[in-house]
Amino acid sequence: LGVAYHGRWQDVGEFSVGVQKVRYRKTISPPEELQIVTRADPWLWNGTLAINLARGLVAYAGYTKGLEDSGVAPEIAVNRSEAPPALLTSQRDFGLRYAFGPMRAVVGAFDVRKPYFNLDPDLVYRQLGTVRHRGVEISLTGEPLKGLNVVAGAVLMKPRVTGSAVDLGLVGKKPVGQAEHTASLYMDYRLPWMSDLSLNLGIQHLGKRAGSVDNGLVIPGRTLVNLGGRYRFELRDLPATFRLQLSNLFDTYAWDVTGGGGLRRVFPRRANATLSVDF
Repeated sequence: LGVAYHGRWQDVGEFSVGVQKVRYRKTISPPEELQIVTRADPWLWNGTLAINLARGLVAYAGYTKGLEDSGVAPEIAVNRSEAPPALLTSQRDFGLRYAFGPMRAVVGAFDVRKPYFNLDPDLVYRQLGTVRHRGVEISLTGEPLKGLNVVAGAVLMKPRVTGSAVDLGLVGKKPVGQAEHTASLYMDYRLPWMSDLSLNLGIQHLGKRAGSVDNGLVIPGRTLVNLGGRYRFELRDLPATFRLQLSNLFDTYAWDVTGGGGLRRVFPRRANATLSVDF
């Protein structure tokens, strides 16, 4: 249950504020074991402010208090399947948005804080401290050329864990699986001489990450390239789309970090073909 207000002053700016009362319940039902239940009922609120500085240029700032699911203790944990409490989070952000022609650029800074849960040296899944993500994000979206849609972005951040476990040297300062820099580029081009056919390209870069709680294991960064196409047509007077996608085009050998410090190999090169029909 909540209430919110949003005000807009033409050519000047916008302002919004909201508050809500949340009731959260999570039930875990392990096989042949008693149910595990966690509850939370916090007050959450948020506020944002945007000011028009010039034509197409807007400065913004905001604060949000949120609630996030914490997952469950992994199978390798001593307290496996245990459901930690929901995480109370906070986010502060500010930046600039600039619209020019068919393009829109955003440059912003952020500070996100939340409790840090992971496995301790005794394989107990518990809160090990607080994790703070501070950084800058940059994005550019729009249609620079007719038929060409572009979405590009990058995040540069400094994720750090603080708390008594870090001070005692039980866990490292870097959270597991969090990269300090990421970047992505997506392009979709609709052929001018065949508007029903479009080609797309996606490039995703993920920097190196800590692969263990003590930061002794480091997972190298990786860059994946995806290529595909989409053809729109009619199948017996029904709108249809055929899509062909090549993932991990250059068959890059890499790893992803899963919950609890586990590792999973990135899928090798593969092709997917899908046909969708709107009945």
